Amino acid sequence: MEKLILKKEALLKALKTLERSLKAIQSKKHPDFYEYLRDSVIKRFEYSIDVFWKFLRRYLEDSLKVYLAIISPREVLKKALEVRVISEKEYEVLSDAIKDRNLTSHIYKLWPSLSRNLLWSISKR
Repeated sequence: MEKLILKKEALLKALKTLERSLKAIQSKKHPDFYEYLRDSVIKRFEYSIDVFWKFLRRYLEDSLKVYLAIISPREVLKKALEVRVISEKEYEVLSDAIKDRNLTSHIYKLWPSLSRNLLWSISKR
């Protein structure tokens, strides 16, 4: 149970850092630093998603005693939906977030238009 508490604290911290980055870029007070802020939002989104699905996995295993044959973000979400920890709407939003997270692997520096779309998608959640 202690590991679950630590994972929850890590998740809350990750979400706070993501929120700060989103506020900074949305304020448009630092146009000269747009690329750095964009990269910050995307990187913080990446690790927030990673911490989230690992927290959810730990919750399913430790608190609900749910067995996961395959441990991947998608499988964890499917199991959470199956045992009604999340709703179908939450499943859809989280699945999209995981897809977006998978897009972030180094491509935001190579394709600026994709990074703008990804940034928009992140900010809408």
